[in-house]
Amino acid sequence: AVVSTQSTGNKFSARILKAEMTGNADKVAKLTAKMTEMKKQQRAQPATKRREETVILTKTDAKGNVRPVFVNTDQDRSGKRKKKKEKLSVTHAKDGERDRYFPDDDRKELKDLVREEK
Repeated sequence: AVVSTQSTGNKFSARILKAEMTGNADKVAKLTAKMTEMKKQQRAQPATKRREETVILTKTDAKGNVRPVFVNTDQDRSGKRKKKKEKLSVTHAKDGERDRYFPDDDRKELKDLVREEK
């Protein structure tokens, strides 16, 4: 029984391809039979026995320092940061007249602003 992992599957595929390129039909038939048997075992194997591997991606700088790569959720696939859209505050009334100049204009009264300035 061959332990079926992705790397062993890739090795079997490479062997089959090499045998096909050299023209060895007997070896191709044997290896494809082993490959199909391995795939059957892999399908029959319960999902709990499958092993997941966690790989930490690292980046090496020009000085040779190795650091883990952090992936931000606010980055797209090209690595550039996405600009977050700011919520625009309503500064004009429906008739087109300007109600306020800044988003926090409704929070303080004119008397309070004058008192703070003194």
